[in-house]
Formats: sequence, structure tokens, C-alpha cells
Amino acid sequence: MTVSKKEKKVLKGVSDIRRSFHKNETPLYFISATNFNLLGADEWIKGFKFISYIECFDGLHPNVFSPKRRCPMMNLRVLKTSITIY
Repeated sequence: MTVSKKEKKVLKGVSDIRRSFHKNETPLYFISATNFNLLGADEWIKGFKFISYIECFDGLHPNVFSPKRRCPMMNLRVLKTSITIY
């Protein structure tokens, strides 16, 4: 049995990039304090999900996950600093 490597297609413009994201089968996660930085990306990229500390949509956005319980020692400044350092 021979195993062949999957050929990588060269993207030659915005339409190729958009088509590639739309056909994406690999889940993509954006982790941040809020999801405003890439808001709307889930409409362009198949399998795109937000993981954010602050829930901006009161649980109404289908692609946003936020923890229900907050850590009392974690505030927004500490969170942003931790994300930036990481």
C-alpha cells in the first residue's frame, strides 16, 4: 500500500481564498477576551468558532462559546495581558 501526500493547491486571488475557507473541513477556533476582532468570520469560514471570556450576545450567537462561571480573580485587564503574552 502506498501513501501519497495530498497536493497543496496554490491560491491565486481573493475568490480562491474565499472558496478555500468556505470548503474548509478543519474546525478553527478564535480564542480571545471578546469576539469582536473577527466578528462575521464565521459566515465566511466553515467550521469557525469563537471562544471568548466575555459573552457579547447573551448566548444567542450559535458560534460563540463563553464560560458560564467567571473566575473571581480574572478581570479583563489580566485576561488581555495573558492572551497578549501567550
